[in-house]
Amino acid sequence: MNDLSADEWTRAQQELDQQLKKMGLYCKEIDGDGNCLFRSLSDQFYGNTKQHSKIRKEVCDYLERNRDHFQYFVEDDKTFDYHLSQMRKVGTYGGNMELVAFAQLHEVDIKVYQPGTIYVIEGKENDNTKDDRSTNEIRTRRTLHIIYHNWEHYSSVRNIQGPHEGDPEIISEPINTANDSIEKWIMDSTGERNLTKIREMMKRLQFDHNEVINELLDGSQKSFIDDVGSNSKKFADEVINESIESSLKSSINDDESNSKKTISEVTNDSDHDGSNSKKTISEISNESDHDGSNSKKSVDEVTNESIQSSQKSSINDDGFNSKKDIESIGSSQKSSINNKTGEG
Repeated sequence: MNDLSADEWTRAQQELDQQLKKMGLYCKEIDGDGNCLFRSLSDQFYGNTKQHSKIRKEVCDYLERNRDHFQYFVEDDKTFDYHLSQMRKVGTYGGNMELVAFAQLHEVDIKVYQPGTIYVIEGKENDNTKDDRSTNEIRTRRTLHIIYHNWEHYSSVRNIQGPHEGDPEIISEPINTANDSIEKWIMDSTGERNLTKIREMMKRLQFDHNEVINELLDGSQKSFIDDVGSNSKKFADEVINESIESSLKSSINDDESNSKKTISEVTNDSDHDGSNSKKTISEISNESDHDGSNSKKSVDEVTNESIQSSQKSSINDDGFNSKKDIESIGSSQKSSINNKTGEG
């Protein structure tokens, strides 16, 4: 049993009494002789506490028939067989596993009241048995009401207005609501709004609400990390695409600018080369005036040939062609002079 101080015991009991009173209920005292769990179940199921030994036996038999399901929930590092052998003894305190077994065996729901919280053990058949009933049919199962005190003691619940003996006929809100219950607490703690999911997890984790909360929070954290990772990848892809588009646009603009620059440079070079060509022809013409009319005629013919050759050649070859023309002109002048000398 838990070692509670007198003050802690009093505060816990007062909190529980106030909690029950708000719902029109009270705690029916049950002897703390080690049979309190089974006596409380007997009071709720049979209307009296006398059937506790019968309930203990049938619960233990059910656990043994379904050991594959229950053997992993034995506490205190004991074997399942040891736990079962001790549980069969009158005066051995029962616990949560025995509540689950009773609920499944009799297909009832058990509402467990604790100071500050309430949770429900659903009487669904175990995973090895198929349940073909509708959800609404399951929700209308009979509900038993018991109290679990902080000092490992169980009691039965009764209406303040009675009946105080016999069938309890507890008037309470339907179990498919999460108001004033541990289910609402789990919802508030984790943000999970799926009540069915919470109840399935409660059953799978043997109604350990702390484990349910931890598992839900771990799942939420993983989901958050996955979302962040997905969003980060999406953002990175967008940044990369924008960078590529920007680079391509910049490259296109640079290419256009360079193309314009090249055309301008070619035009300027062409103008410059043309001016040089004209200058060369003019100089040649002036020099040819000193050689007489025949020389002038020869120069004009050479000049025309030079112009035609210059037009057919590329702009970049103008310098080379001009040099070639000058050599041709020199050769022609020399030949003309020799002809004049021979005539004279």
